[in-house]
Amino acid sequence: MLERIYERILRIREDGCRDCLKVVCRMDDFQFNQLMSRLQMQIEITSRYNPPVRPALDPMISTELGVYRGDDENIGRLLGYPECCIQSFSENTRYAIDEDHLAEVDKLEVPPVNAPLCSHQVSYPAVSDAGRHGRGIS
Repeated sequence: MLERIYERILRIREDGCRDCLKVVCRMDDFQFNQLMSRLQMQIEITSRYNPPVRPALDPMISTELGVYRGDDENIGRLLGYPECCIQSFSENTRYAIDEDHLAEVDKLEVPPVNAPLCSHQVSYPAVSDAGRHGRGIS
């Protein structure tokens, strides 16, 4: 999961941020390298300890990327969220999982773990379906 985010950030920067997270290209090289080395450290830690849930981004990384600044669609794609979830959260200005989100998830046909939820591949760790959708880990 974090490895894919790392690769996406590199690709965004190399492509010149066309139609994507412009904040990645506005960073100077020092700031960008700091962000990437911190993300690499997080990848090493999560690889070593293999947490049973999807790891959250380090707070400094999410702040630098502007996770909470309103570019929901590009941030959601960077983080590998399904388009249906990105649209729901960005169109309704939802900042957390709420009862409406749980109702939406209940209506979805939940595929097996590691299967895509929408049109693009999304990978999750081996967690029960209930755990993956915020209703507890088995």
